[in-house]
Amino acid sequence: HRPFPFAELTEEVQSRLLRRKFAAVSLSEAVRTELTGLITAGAPVQRLLDEVARHGGCPVVVTNLAHRVLATAGERPAVDDVLRDWERIARQAGAGTADGWIRAELTCRGERWGRLVLCGYRGDRAAGRLLAERAAEALVLHRMLGGDGTRTGGPGGSWDSWEEQSARSLLTDLVSGAVPARQLLPRARAAGLPVNRRVFVPLVVREPDTARLDRVLRLLGLSGIAAGLADDRVAVLLSLAPDQDAKALTAHFAARLRSEPDAAHTVVAAADARTDWAGVPAGLREAQHVADAVADSPAALDLPPVVRLRDVHLRGLVRLLRDDPHVQSFAERELNGLLRSPDEDLLGVLRTYLATGRNKSRTAQLHHVSRPALYRRLEAIQGRLGVDLDDFEQAASVHIALLAHDAQQG
Repeated sequence: HRPFPFAELTEEVQSRLLRRKFAAVSLSEAVRTELTGLITAGAPVQRLLDEVARHGGCPVVVTNLAHRVLATAGERPAVDDVLRDWERIARQAGAGTADGWIRAELTCRGERWGRLVLCGYRGDRAAGRLLAERAAEALVLHRMLGGDGTRTGGPGGSWDSWEEQSARSLLTDLVSGAVPARQLLPRARAAGLPVNRRVFVPLVVREPDTARLDRVLRLLGLSGIAAGLADDRVAVLLSLAPDQDAKALTAHFAARLRSEPDAAHTVVAAADARTDWAGVPAGLREAQHVADAVADSPAALDLPPVVRLRDVHLRGLVRLLRDDPHVQSFAERELNGLLRSPDEDLLGVLRTYLATGRNKSRTAQLHHVSRPALYRRLEAIQGRLGVDLDDFEQAASVHIALLAHDAQQG
């Protein structure tokens, strides 16, 4: 509306453009320096993603090429909103039609194996692209250096371990009950687990090789996720169609697992199938409880391939109550005479004698002693405990105390 010097206008516009570009480059270099420092210090990959989310002010999602979510970062409510409709959002982001969604490909030695997505970035798009690229470079470097979430082998390694970490995080949160099951539903769906109109079968297997369980699931064409928990226990959550026979497929899974090398005696602890996602946490805890009870059993080799709560009987009940102070006090009181004894072999003889149904011949055979020698040891046990093991009620009381003691020690 009034005359204005064109040179001044040009200078101001160019100055603003340069400042914006410099700010983007400055942010990019600051992020690169910070992430490189974290990698050098041995920080886990989640720490890197948390920093990227902090700089971007938006959720960050890492996926494989099939859009399966491997890791996330950002404020939990915002991340949950993203994951709730992840399949549609991922397609829009891939097509470049989602506003504020910026992705960077994860490529190593010419092989593309994933992507990083800034979800709903509200800053300057050029700055967002630089941030995503610096984050992708850091993830690739972290992977090449063999940080967590990687497993070397083949060009560029493998994302299998990242997928396992994603599954472990989900299953651990389900087992702990710290997060309501309904809030974990978007994460389960984004992790590739079918959840709509499904039947869920919670399992726990004592198996140090999670990859073997994943391989068996793929061979059988079963939908599910598996992840190691602790003490060589692997949680498996099967997702079946309502018309599939849950018991038959669980038995088939266990039989196929036992056919693997060095897995002939592997036992699968199972809970009853859940038709509602809300019942999955209790099912996983039940399967975990059964697996623990089986581990304590001296007759584990005689158990069926699939063991349920009804198969562990008294041992399962005692293990369930092992942390009760009254049970702990009872076990200490009943076994006090042996627990104070320096002869640990007597406790082992007692354990075998009761586990074999007070079969003296079998106990002597298992401990490689003569029957007279066994009789002397049994007399010593009875003397120290002040009980008569020929009396059923007294023997049962000692047996329950020993089961509780073993459960507490385990």
